[in-house]
Amino acid sequence: MAFLAGIRASSSSSSAVAATVDKVTVDEFNALEREAKAAYMRRDLDVAVQRLTTIIDLEPTEPVWLERRAQVLVDLKRFKEAIADYDAAEGMYSSEYR
Repeated sequence: MAFLAGIRASSSSSSAVAATVDKVTVDEFNALEREAKAAYMRRDLDVAVQRLTTIIDLEPTEPVWLERRAQVLVDLKRFKEAIADYDAAEGMYSSEYR
């Protein structure tokens, strides 16, 4: 359960978060993050996946969300989907990171 413990108010630069404002407010985005973490902590993994999927839709270029959803998918034993998310996240990082 430590995986989502690091969920924070902003996962990326302020400009990326600002880009989500046209779709949802920053407060709504932060609420989605809190809901994802809370769902994960209470082991309501399907809800955690749903919230993380919404976050990914709002911030599709932020790989951390794919990594977090992948971890939840592993917990659900949905390994093929988890691998796809991990692979997609890895592809978003610069070559220096990998």
